[in-house]
Amino acid sequence: SILAIIILVKSKYYDKNPIWMNVLFIICITLSVAALWEIFEFTNDKLFNKDAQKVLKTGVDDTMLDIIIAFIFSIIFSVIYAIEAKTKKKILITKFANNIK
Repeated sequence: SILAIIILVKSKYYDKNPIWMNVLFIICITLSVAALWEIFEFTNDKLFNKDAQKVLKTGVDDTMLDIIIAFIFSIIFSVIYAIEAKTKKKILITKFANNIK
């Protein structure tokens, strides 16, 4: 989620986009990073005959739990961002974004 804010700020879209579009971008980037991480884990498991994803013990529980947690926290992060953007308060995310500029 922080990566999404950095991308938005550096590309100069942070202040130009409507709040809902930034929220959607934050969620999509977060889920993309989570998916890429799971692909990385899966590839390493196959290449080196390991079990970082704990597929042998739990099936896909570890992978799905990682992605679900990323989704939940991206929603929480987005809600905090939306509240700050609507109220024009610089508490956490907006303060971070302003420090990047």
